[in-house]
Amino acid sequence: MLIHSAFPCGYLDQNTAASQGLVSIRRSSVFIGVDHIHAALSGRSSIRITSENLYTPGLFISNLAHMPGSICDTKPPDVHTNARTSIALYTSDRCSINRNDESETVQTSNCYVQAAGQSNNVGCSIAVSTPWNVPPSSPNLLQRSIKAPSAIEFRYLIYSSAPGDINSNFPNPGGWSTALANSAGNCDIDTHFTNHMILFDLAFCRDWAGGVWEGTPSCSGLACKCTDYVANNPSSFQESCWLINSLRVHPWKKKLRYAR
Repeated sequence: MLIHSAFPCGYLDQNTAASQGLVSIRRSSVFIGVDHIHAALSGRSSIRITSENLYTPGLFISNLAHMPGSICDTKPPDVHTNARTSIALYTSDRCSINRNDESETVQTSNCYVQAAGQSNNVGCSIAVSTPWNVPPSSPNLLQRSIKAPSAIEFRYLIYSSAPGDINSNFPNPGGWSTALANSAGNCDIDTHFTNHMILFDLAFCRDWAGGVWEGTPSCSGLACKCTDYVANNPSSFQESCWLINSLRVHPWKKKLRYAR
């Protein structure tokens, strides 16, 4: 486990993170949070946990009791106090999306992290109507669609009404609800999405969030700079935390039923 400091970047060991209460087990859930007690002029300590294994296609199901709220300069799930849910992909060059219907709107179409005309590290972003007000035991799903190999699908489900096969060894997402977002477009998924790790983190004042700080009145009115706000307002980040019930990974195998 790696512990990430807000600005500048730095890493702590697991024991130090645990001693500061930034990571712990709460009943049967994993808590990941940030220091919300002390001013942090040299950077607010936060968590970055990555998987040891790498994955290519598959179905990834995270069951979350809590995820970070819309707080000035908390990312993820979005930047600052944006009330709309944004789902983004970050790639090398020559990957874009064009999905656009009543439930989702493409905010930025170029997935390249250094795309011209977009803020650095914005990627291709889809805004959807469902807010990130995650109630207890709500799974969020990232699915590589086998029937549509040119896209990656995202779903949001309430656990109490989730499909019966969601916790089985043979889930069938093709029989579930319509995807929350479908990142279809001009992108070779097999080329741009391979050998990825699973990552949970809480980041502050990076390229995207820092770059749009001045253009976000609800936040820029509180401090001239993103780093000033993060350093001097620890209590604002009490809800900047994850509470993870479970994470299930189904790597693509022919026996998995991705039928539609």
